[in-house]
Amino acid sequence: MTSANTEGKSVMPPQIETYSSDEPGPRAMTAGSWTIVTVLLLLLAGTLVIAVLGWSSGSGADVPASGYVALALGVLFSLAVGFGLMGLVFYSSRGGYDEPPLLLPAEKTDDNRPQPGAAAAALGLIAEGTTRNQSSAKKREQP
Repeated sequence: MTSANTEGKSVMPPQIETYSSDEPGPRAMTAGSWTIVTVLLLLLAGTLVIAVLGWSSGSGADVPASGYVALALGVLFSLAVGFGLMGLVFYSSRGGYDEPPLLLPAEKTDDNRPQPGAAAAALGLIAEGTTRNQSSAKKREQP
């Protein structure tokens, strides 16, 4: 490989990656890939044949106005559900609702033992500094 000498610095030309036919690369299709493509093309051809047969066998059938109304309402309802779900996906993604949950570490007491219920107290599920048993006992003591 030749190098160009520019002001005393050696500059190498960029190398182009090539793939041989025996190495699988991004452009090579294996036998499994060809099998998948063949099966999918056969399914597409079968679907087209069934669609043409169904369309031609139903020629001359009249659809009442209520059928067109039902079709339009079904399409609109499906679009509304799709738009709503996609909106919720973007809303939850931007709002941070898709982040994995974080576990709160248990608070340590003076004797270096974890305090029961510290995570629940931090979340506001029970009163600060009390465990579930302590808070229910306090409620029973109050008249």
